[in-house]
This record gives sequence, structure tokens and C-alpha cells, in this order.
Amino acid sequence: MRAAALLLALAAVVLAATASPGAPQTPLPATLRLLGFSTQLSPGTSQTCRQAIAQAVDRDAVAAAAAPQLPQRPFAAVSIQHPAVPGYVPGAPVYAYDPARAKELYGQCGYGGTLRISIWTTTAGAMQVSIDAVAESLRRNLGAPVEFNRVTSLDLLLFAARTGSVPMWIVDWVSSPANAGYPSFALGIGGTLVTDPDVRTLVAKGDVRGAEALMLQRALVVPIIYY
Repeated sequence: MRAAALLLALAAVVLAATASPGAPQTPLPATLRLLGFSTQLSPGTSQTCRQAIAQAVDRDAVAAAAAPQLPQRPFAAVSIQHPAVPGYVPGAPVYAYDPARAKELYGQCGYGGTLRISIWTTTAGAMQVSIDAVAESLRRNLGAPVEFNRVTSLDLLLFAARTGSVPMWIVDWVSSPANAGYPSFALGIGGTLVTDPDVRTLVAKGDVRGAEALMLQRALVVPIIYY
């Protein structure tokens, strides 16, 4: 992936999403907002913890919270690939919102610390509202404290995600020909933001469905909303 190109694409999304209501709007690329984990740091070392967090996120509530501030109405993500981009397959095995199951699994995984989520320091507007709604879901459904770690540049945040050096992170992935794996979100995200070696092997083979299914089954990333 060319990090500079992704930086520009993501910056364009943030700028469009935080523009004043009366400002002229340009169409946004198809975008997925997602939560990801390092499998080298707690709580992401445990698949049970990751699944609990995935099932604790109320995607509909997050979409509703962000909707008033976005020029394109967001909706709950049900897979990694965006429905407006070629390659979307309905019925991907995403973990559904299930607060009771989430709380049960979270109790089993044994993590009792703070959930620290890294975000870009300039996050504001619709993105800030949406990640605040994610945090509220986690606090309410898991009883877990949540804190945001603001990273000073998007390049650094993407590097931290790629190397697994932060426990959790939230970023946007956009449908840009400059991004890795285009038009497949699964190949791009799996090849550049996910450290799992089995996923990387599938990405190297160009196995779009396999990479997407494995990332979702292992809860390595949590699709949140599309817009």
C-alpha cells in the first residue's frame, strides 16, 4: 500500500465529513469505518475478547449518531466489503450485535483493563460522534472503561495498526484505486492493517472471500458503519 495515497484519501473523507452544513459537498468514496486489534497486545491476544467486543458494538446506534453530520447517510456494516463496491457478497459471517453474549464472553476472556482505542488526533465531527457511540456501546454492554489514544498523524496511526503496536484502533477504509487490493477492501485491509499471518497468506494468494471470512471469524477487525 502507498501510505501517502491512503493518507490523502482518508484526509479527504475526514474533511468532507466535518465541513460546515452550508459548505458545498463533493460525493464521498464508498467508505467503511472499522475497529481493529493487535493480536500481540491485550485484549486482542484473545479471540474470545475480540468476539465479545465485536458483539458489543451497536452498529445501528453508531450509524444513527453519525447520520446528522454526514452528507451520505451511514448504515450498519455487515461485512468488510462495501455494498457499493464490486465484490460485495451478502451474508458474510460478521458477528451480530448481541449484548448478552458479549457480556458473557467478556467475562470468560479474563481482561479487566481499560479498552484503549487509538484514533487520529484531528478526529472530529461525524467521526468523533461515531467513535463516541462505539465507546458508549462498549461501556454499556461490557462494563469496561474506554479511553481514546490520539495519534498525531494518520501515517503514524496506520503504521501502528500495521505493526500491531497499539491494542485497538479505528480508521476509515475508502474505495480508492490508489489503495492496496482495490477494489477489494478485504485484500487491502488484510494486507496492510492486519498482522495475522494466515490472513496475510490468503491475501498473497488473492483469496478475497477467504481473507474476509477469516478476519471476521477471528474478529480481527470489526466492521462498524458504511457510508
